[in-house]
Amino acid sequence: MLLRIAITLVALALVAPAAAARGTPSWHHFAVGDGVSGELPSGWRVVDRRFTPCIDPREVLAISSFRVGAKPRLPRTGAFAVLEETDSDVDRFPARPRHLRLDSKPSGLECCVPLRAPGWIRRFHAGGRGFYAYLFLGPGASPATRAKLLTALDRLRVERFPAVRWRRSRSLGKPWAGRLVSGVQLPAFGRHFTTWDPIRWRSPDRGWRRWGNDRVVRTVLTVVNEFGARHYQRLVIGDLSRREGGPFLPKHASHQNGLDVDVYYPRLDFAPRPPARVGQINRRLAQALVRDLVRAGASRIFVGRHTGLVGPHRIVRILDGHDNHLHVRFAQ
Repeated sequence: MLLRIAITLVALALVAPAAAARGTPSWHHFAVGDGVSGELPSGWRVVDRRFTPCIDPREVLAISSFRVGAKPRLPRTGAFAVLEETDSDVDRFPARPRHLRLDSKPSGLECCVPLRAPGWIRRFHAGGRGFYAYLFLGPGASPATRAKLLTALDRLRVERFPAVRWRRSRSLGKPWAGRLVSGVQLPAFGRHFTTWDPIRWRSPDRGWRRWGNDRVVRTVLTVVNEFGARHYQRLVIGDLSRREGGPFLPKHASHQNGLDVDVYYPRLDFAPRPPARVGQINRRLAQALVRDLVRAGASRIFVGRHTGLVGPHRIVRILDGHDNHLHVRFAQ
């Protein structure tokens, strides 16, 4: 019996390298802040950039088998896909098939095209959300590359927009020396917003950083949803408070009792991430956001010195270190 086991283990050890030599792909997990995650073959990547000016549908994911340059071009042997989400006609979309197929010839695409190359477009709904998938294969792409592209799309997971668990909260003490009792957690993402972790510099923000007073969370979601529906702009929300409030180091001196929230300025390119410099800020939309927050009852809004944003002096104040986000505070 021991001899048989030893022979089996040796055989398995020999088979594994042989399979690797034949090109059996390894896969790695990825996730983006819009509730979309999946797996990609070794050597493939998620591309962190926008490819079209479209805002509905909006881009939520781009994957590629090659390194994308400043001027995106489809290599002869490459594969590329962009997933775009729409808020329109979702109920008319067919359910997402178990396996996506490319059973026709590629053709020229016109609307919200990420690459100037023949490709395929597939519509579907999943998790109550509607998507367009733009798919591209270079004319010399191998059957293996084609299979990897379709498998990667089949392995995509789409989360529903998370719901809020409401309860009555109490904010004790001061924003810079206080506590939060029975706080409400802001969802990681929604139809008109995503969240951002300022320490890890990625989306979504970690759950323990997204707790606030129920009134503040409700007000922020109302402003965000109305702003997004009016301007076709997904806002990016940063930190609120910790679950029970208290010191929120190393990033914040305040944010201690659930009454503070950071909101990043909208970008000119509509990308759902913080602006890296003042020149990327859409000042028109950023000013509109300041006005909406003032009307919603913000007691204080701190803006960056170089943003040019204005508002009632008793509410809107300049504060260094805020050239990429608004620090919004609500009254107790």
